[in-house]
Amino acid sequence: MLPNILILPGVILIVAVLLAGGFFLYIYWWLVQRPTPKLDGAVRLACLEQPVEVLRDRHGIPHIYAQTLGDLLRAQGYVHAQERLWQMEQNRRIARGTLAEVYGEAALDADRFSRIVGFRRAAAAELAGLDAETRQALAWYAEGVNAFIEAHPGRLGAEFNLLRVTPEPWQPEDMIAHAKVMAWGLSVNWESELTRLRLQARIGPIRAADLEPDYPATNPVIAEAVGSHESTRLLSAAGLLLNEYEKVKPWLGQPVEGRGSNAWAVAPKRSASRRALLCNDPHLALQMPGVWFEN
Repeated sequence: MLPNILILPGVILIVAVLLAGGFFLYIYWWLVQRPTPKLDGAVRLACLEQPVEVLRDRHGIPHIYAQTLGDLLRAQGYVHAQERLWQMEQNRRIARGTLAEVYGEAALDADRFSRIVGFRRAAAAELAGLDAETRQALAWYAEGVNAFIEAHPGRLGAEFNLLRVTPEPWQPEDMIAHAKVMAWGLSVNWESELTRLRLQARIGPIRAADLEPDYPATNPVIAEAVGSHESTRLLSAAGLLLNEYEKVKPWLGQPVEGRGSNAWAVAPKRSASRRALLCNDPHLALQMPGVWFEN
């Protein structure tokens, strides 16, 4: 009788462990494995005009072969969505100012900033001024992104499942809007310009100039100073902008101090592959996943 009493708790423990393990394996499959994009075999896309071939090399880098420009861009959009859709969705929300829909009150300052600066408004204005050929190219790309979204309901990635996010259809404007956010990040001197303006107002232009090297006399002429009323208004706006920007830097992907742009080359005889190398760092912050997509 005693052995049976001792065996029963052990059996219960084993069953509980198996059930818990099975449950976690199912959750892992549902959140991670199930949404994993299909990289082999054939996929049928109604938006394609002709067959398209996507070959991935041993590094996982896709190479797209298409018979028309439209199909090439549709396939590019599809491949991007396969591997980077959450990153694309995040970038779109930054530009639109809709992060708080996903992250709640913590992202409200970033949304206000994005809407005040007007990344999406600037994108809409630029789209309206583009030639028909460029607008068509953007539309083809968006068709490919949307083809992936439509073909994978509920299987777009763990982030979408965990946060219960259903992406809206992709639009040409979305691509331009993110480019505006990137351009903002590359405008690295505007903060120092506004700080300099406030410094001059506090200690005067002569003392402020002593804190920085002189402006070269051979450079273009600096515009005349604005009037006192206009200066007061600008100073107030500059202070507000700087203060708000400090709050939202992390949401916009802006880096800490110390970034810089540079380029360098390596001669064939100095590289392990015995091939020339050309590298460039274009003032962009470190991101994961990175801002670039190789194919």
